[in-house]
Amino acid sequence: MMINKRLIGAVRESKKYIVANVALQWCSLAANIIMIGTICRLLERLYLKCAEETDLLLTAFITIMAVILRFLCNVCAARMGFLSSNTGFPPGIYNAYRQQGLFCGSWGDELMNAQSKREREKQLVSQMIALYCRKKHGGKGLCPDCAALNTYARQRSDRCPFMETKTFCSNCKVHCYKPEMRSQIRAVMRFSGPRMVFHHPVIAVRHVIETSKEKRRLEKTT
Repeated sequence: MMINKRLIGAVRESKKYIVANVALQWCSLAANIIMIGTICRLLERLYLKCAEETDLLLTAFITIMAVILRFLCNVCAARMGFLSSNTGFPPGIYNAYRQQGLFCGSWGDELMNAQSKREREKQLVSQMIALYCRKKHGGKGLCPDCAALNTYARQRSDRCPFMETKTFCSNCKVHCYKPEMRSQIRAVMRFSGPRMVFHHPVIAVRHVIETSKEKRRLEKTT
């Protein structure tokens, strides 16, 4: 299991839930290993024709207990994941949003989380700039101009005051980019946009869906 330590450091309140989640998953894995080992032992004794009734009963007992333990661990791990994802909301905000229908499961929680949206936008822009630079300028890393554009774009996202109400920059009414940077990022979008579906299909499809939903919402409010 790979864990992003920097990400965990940014949400210190969730550490205890993340640790519990990992511990429960390890317990579930241990129960699975014990169950498989017991069944293999029984099959070996059956093959050698030395199995006894006690072996069958012991295998059945361990298998049932392992299945129950795995079920409980999975349920508790899911609960820990839920608690870790919602830690940090101000008191009452989560329930108020949920009553208004603004939260629709874990996906809705993610959309309403401004920080999650901010990081998702930064990731998308960086990947589009990297694709543009790789195809246009060659090389394995970003060239100086593209690296400067990537840093500038990420800084704009970090300082955006409208992250809670907009989906992506294309739907924002305030253009905070400098003219030269705006022309550069437009060139990147025109080139990388259609090609993202071949390199990052999940992110590309999600971006199209969210952008279209936001545009329809804006049309209804205007």
